[in-house]
Amino acid sequence: MSEYEGDSVRVAPEVITTIATRAAQGVPGVARLRSPRAARVFASRQHDVYITIDEDDSVNVELNIVAAPNVNLRTLGENVQKAIQRAIEDIVGMRVGSIDVFIEDIAYDTDNQEEDA
Repeated sequence: MSEYEGDSVRVAPEVITTIATRAAQGVPGVARLRSPRAARVFASRQHDVYITIDEDDSVNVELNIVAAPNVNLRTLGENVQKAIQRAIEDIVGMRVGSIDVFIEDIAYDTDNQEEDA
């Protein structure tokens, strides 16, 4: 038995969001994270990574990324999923239910001009 019986440790969803964000940004081939295109048009969503926690305490992640040019998009998506899963399980100790990666665009030089406008 633990001397802390009855106590609990809770992790805010924002912390899990930060962990997932950092993990995705660290994957080679990820140019940046980006809110879904519809969110930028309709201002319905303001974050790049969305976390939900199921009743069984499993974490579900949804994120949109912009890929660097000349990378295999399927491999990139799988690498992002693995990095996020590893980070959440290792740092937080929670089970990951799903990780949905949406590759929204490829970062070419013209992307910088569009976002500055």
